[in-house]
Amino acid sequence: MKKILILCHYNTARSQMAEGYLKFFAGNLALVHSAGVENKNLHPLAFEIMDEDNIDIKEQHPKLATKLLKNKYDYLITFGQDIPSALLKQVRAKKHLHLDVDDPTLSTLDMEESFRNVRETIKKFILKFIGQELMDPVTT
Repeated sequence: MKKILILCHYNTARSQMAEGYLKFFAGNLALVHSAGVENKNLHPLAFEIMDEDNIDIKEQHPKLATKLLKNKYDYLITFGQDIPSALLKQVRAKKHLHLDVDDPTLSTLDMEESFRNVRETIKKFILKFIGQELMDPVTT
């Protein structure tokens, strides 16, 4: 089982979506945690938009990254450009993957559409990650 830490600034939308998809699609292949630099409440649209895709994240809660730094991880996945480099240096992970996707909570456009676009981008990223990093290659 691979240990994965997902970080974004607030842990209210992007990292929560990624955690939901990883838990759903990777199942027992991964132990997944998400966290943020700052602690805020999960955005209500994150629940709604993920529910549209039959992914339930209602039991997930925002966590501070500093609370998870003592652990070792196989993968660190980050979203956005606003995570302090000093914090990233403290994460003990074998591999770091990054997806530069805008925070939908800061969108000046239609909020629901922004959340849907981010959800689809993250879903594609997570499915590709699972296929490339977590699945054992089939030998014939």
